[in-house]
Amino acid sequence: MIESEVLEKVIEHFFVKRPTPPLYKQLGFKNRESFAQDTLYNKITTLVSDIKQISDKYTASRDQVYHCLKLIREAKSEKNLAKCNTLNRIIRKSLYNNWDPEDKETYDKVFILLTRWKDFFFSYTTRKSYKLNKEFKGLICRDFSPEEVNSSIDKTNFLAKLIVSCLQENGLTAFYDKNDIKCGDDIGNEILEHCCSSFAFVQLVEPISFIQPDEGKENWCHREFNEFKASKVIDDFCQTIKAPRFFFCLYDKLDKVKPVGGELPASYKEWYDKASSLHYITLIGYMGDRISATKSYNLRMEIRGLAEKISASKNSIIDNVMDYLKQQTSSTSA
Repeated sequence: MIESEVLEKVIEHFFVKRPTPPLYKQLGFKNRESFAQDTLYNKITTLVSDIKQISDKYTASRDQVYHCLKLIREAKSEKNLAKCNTLNRIIRKSLYNNWDPEDKETYDKVFILLTRWKDFFFSYTTRKSYKLNKEFKGLICRDFSPEEVNSSIDKTNFLAKLIVSCLQENGLTAFYDKNDIKCGDDIGNEILEHCCSSFAFVQLVEPISFIQPDEGKENWCHREFNEFKASKVIDDFCQTIKAPRFFFCLYDKLDKVKPVGGELPASYKEWYDKASSLHYITLIGYMGDRISATKSYNLRMEIRGLAEKISASKNSIIDNVMDYLKQQTSSTSA
């Protein structure tokens, strides 16, 4: 019997109120003992039983939503996405259709946030990649072969690629494959969906970042900043988020990243001010044709510290969302 059929039978056994044979017989076992020894069936039975207990204990749909999402958060914290998805299937086949429309919407949004959102979105540009790669040649050639760098030195931002790789090595998730990261310069509007479904916004700020592209072209670093700032998904559940969500990696001190003359387009002011107050790594000290192993290690330690801040921020945001949902439950559910 395939897993989906097992799931259907177990849900029916717990939630459909009509006489049925013992569960072990429905699943084709000769006796309870052989059923008890089957790991897969017992895992499914345990999960369905957990949802049934929520159904029995809480009658209000928003109470059920909170406690179901609490189970899913626990599974996600165990990095068990398969368990999250199984719980979601059970919930949708048992409780979901009886919930109020507003509570269904809340469940859907928070389930996606808990299970599909990435830890960070990395914003950067491939404009002037050749110059940047040459300036940080010593650093990037410690992680990428000279052949790889030379073959796409004018198309790939290897400094961005290095930072993303280090963040992922520290356990953070992003929509990028570390071997094939993408930016708005490469894939256009497709990038915005990923931008708005991440807990943190990390941006590599270079001198070219604050220079307007040629007429008719988009400054994707600015666009991505605005899209992330404007996203209201989390605001639906917590009005005040104290955890930082913006993290900037600066090529140099910000006043030296400004265009020559120091003039910025008026629309860039908020972006510039945010980068000024929330920068975490300054990269100028890692520039050069050659760089020591110690310096390379020091940068990795800085990026590790950044990863820890992003992880703490994500956990704080999820805590805030779950606290908000708990406050919406009835007093008997608290």
